[in-house]
Amino acid sequence: MQNKDKSQNSPQKNTKGIDVFTPIVTKTMNPGFVYLNETPFFFPAKSIIKELISEFTDVDNNFVEQFQTTGFDSRIWELYLHCYLKEEYFILERDHNAPDFVINKNKQRIALEACTIGRNAIKHPNKKILELSPEEMLEANRNLIPIRFGSTLYSKLNKEKPYWELLHTKGIPLIFAIADFHDEYSMCVSSTGLAIYLYGYAYTDSFVNGQQIIIPEKIKEHRFENKVIPSGFFFQPKSEHVSAVLTSSCGTISKFNRMGRQCGYKKNNYKILHTGTKYNPRPNASMADFFSYEVNETSRETWADGLSLYHNPNALYPISETLFPNIVHHYLENTYIRSVIPPSNIMSSMTLNLGPES
Repeated sequence: MQNKDKSQNSPQKNTKGIDVFTPIVTKTMNPGFVYLNETPFFFPAKSIIKELISEFTDVDNNFVEQFQTTGFDSRIWELYLHCYLKEEYFILERDHNAPDFVINKNKQRIALEACTIGRNAIKHPNKKILELSPEEMLEANRNLIPIRFGSTLYSKLNKEKPYWELLHTKGIPLIFAIADFHDEYSMCVSSTGLAIYLYGYAYTDSFVNGQQIIIPEKIKEHRFENKVIPSGFFFQPKSEHVSAVLTSSCGTISKFNRMGRQCGYKKNNYKILHTGTKYNPRPNASMADFFSYEVNETSRETWADGLSLYHNPNALYPISETLFPNIVHHYLENTYIRSVIPPSNIMSSMTLNLGPES
């Protein structure tokens, strides 16, 4: 996790009574925290975080300070992972500062380190990510987005004291859980670039006699401006210690807002509209299905929706997908990516807050 001073020693844990919303700083308060704390639109998110935080362990004793300042995005991601792992019935062992989680289910222990792409990451020089043309987006997926992910993942892989050498994580699988916060809607569109970087292949498709043909292309490197990195993270030295990479298309504060509204938290006449794309199960489908609905107590979104696990074909300790049954799993087989996708899986989405201020 960014902005943390971690060690192998057991922390002095703060396990209950964390108050994340009473300001402890003034001049450096994060705009995202201010918006969450003071805007009526985010009353459901604020309410459910207050409820969930009672079960959260602050292993670094700086969660509140970072949540309110420079680490807001990173801490939202960490709290989101906590919620998902609890939903999936993992036992969370938070007895050490690093990695962020050691999880246990069915007698299988897994180390999980959370990391983020921050707001200061390398950006397109002229446009936000949703302003890119299809051609520009294609180019970004082949170069710019992989470089963003590569900067964070490579630094995690090459820590001075690697996670796989810690006494409490030796001999167990390791997952890097990464979220892209560099732009307002970056999670919606960055998964393609991540897959290209992890496996070192890009794909084009065409139709022959009504059948979709997928054509793989081996990618050697990624270039943007003066930056060049090798492609294929899972084929880099030491990467065999990383069993998989976990990411989400919607692990943001809006997720908490929707989940809070589902649980019955609402304020006056404010409404939440959830819209986006989901998995299209039809044969030869080249486009996702569209969905749109008003979020309320009858909605059935889960914390797992939008999560994907990219399995390392060279992992020393492979992970069984049965431990993570409700998310997307990706595997590289020969030169193709095989994906195991739950029905109605959310591929990307946006949340619209509707009310007097809209």
